[in-house]
Amino acid sequence: MFKNLSLRVKLIAPLILMSAVILLLVAGGMRSVSTSEDIARDLGSRYLSGISLLLEADRDLYQVALAERSWLAFPDDPARTAVFVKEIAENREQSATRIDKFARIAAETPAIAAASADILARYREHRRTWEAAGDRLGKLLAQGDEAARVQARALGFGEVEASFKDMREQINLLTEIVEKGAEAAEAEAAATIHRDSLIGQVSAAVGIVIALAVALLLPGMVVRPIARLKAQLEAIAAGGGDLTARLPEDSRDEVGQMAGSFNRLQVSLELNDAAGILPE
Repeated sequence: MFKNLSLRVKLIAPLILMSAVILLLVAGGMRSVSTSEDIARDLGSRYLSGISLLLEADRDLYQVALAERSWLAFPDDPARTAVFVKEIAENREQSATRIDKFARIAAETPAIAAASADILARYREHRRTWEAAGDRLGKLLAQGDEAARVQARALGFGEVEASFKDMREQINLLTEIVEKGAEAAEAEAAATIHRDSLIGQVSAAVGIVIALAVALLLPGMVVRPIARLKAQLEAIAAGGGDLTARLPEDSRDEVGQMAGSFNRLQVSLELNDAAGILPE
């Protein structure tokens, strides 16, 4: 079937195929770059930011716990008490703000949205308990009498500490979820890049095969038949040549048509030669 195509098609078809291969390679490269950029953006703006917010919120909670413990240790120092109260309020607010920011990021990240929602709900429940216990602790310490301080120490090392640990456990779980999400995103990016790399390698191999096929087959399909025709015509033009020789008409392209025309010319010349019409 390929032999019957015109020379124009035979010459253009390999070029079109090679162009398609090149476009496929370019598209694969652009896809890999785009995927890498998307994953990098997700890792930076979502996963890494999420982990950073959780670590900073955890640090803020520790600052609150440290201030409460210090207040329990120095309840009679008004100057220190003012510092402790300020640190508790500021770090509480900072931790709440950071957890809220993390919650928004998690909700916009499908890979961790569902799992983090339940953990965040438990975290907020423990936080309400912790803040309520912390408020009672502050009121007891503000009373200034020994009985209230005893109650405050029991509360601080009891309910306040227990709810604090419960909150931190939820933060640790959230951190693990974000880390797993980041690992999954990295694995997905690696798989995509690997797949695109394989496509690129296969496309390059196909391009090489097409180029070799063109280099090896095109001379046989075009150049050799034309060379045979040229040799026969030169022999006839020189006054010699075998008038019984025929060129193979094994295709319907322009080369095959020229071979047919030449063979008809040979037949005509042979008949004229036999009739004695051709000049010596």
